[in-house]
Amino acid sequence: MAAYPPGMQNPAWAGQASPMQQQPQPMPQQYYNNVVQSQFPPPNSVPWTTDICSCFDDCGTCACAWFLPCVLVGRVAEIVDEGRTSCLAAGCFYYWLQACTGCGCLYTYTFRTRLRNKYGLQQKPCDDCCTDCWCPPCSLSQQIRELQNRGIDPSLGWEANRAAYLQAPQPPKMQY
Repeated sequence: MAAYPPGMQNPAWAGQASPMQQQPQPMPQQYYNNVVQSQFPPPNSVPWTTDICSCFDDCGTCACAWFLPCVLVGRVAEIVDEGRTSCLAAGCFYYWLQACTGCGCLYTYTFRTRLRNKYGLQQKPCDDCCTDCWCPPCSLSQQIRELQNRGIDPSLGWEANRAAYLQAPQPPKMQY
């Protein structure tokens, strides 16, 4: 590598700033609009595929949410946590927290928030924590239905649903 006297620069860069002196250029707005926005929906803009009170659309899930919520908490947690939390661990922790304190919603609302953020879902009918505290069975049922409507079967666990969950968010199948 040739050394140049002070005040002189590499002749290959004559009349230009050296690469170390150039400022990074921002990505063009067109790139942002076409690539970034198409892969991730704007926050809180997409409606849930089913209403919070549509529990009876799937009576099996509704019954499980009322009588064995720890099972559904475990299933949602395993999927939303991308396999880092097992269904058994999440279900047991929820059971312990709910049985000892009555505040299982302080655990479950975090998964509702993460699911909502993943798909850009609207925060309805109210804040995630309030929704989970006021009607946990309805909230759990809605989360399970949302995953199912997006091609994910929470009863199969994380490994069976990895590809479907990690792909870019797709428009959901709407329930009417």
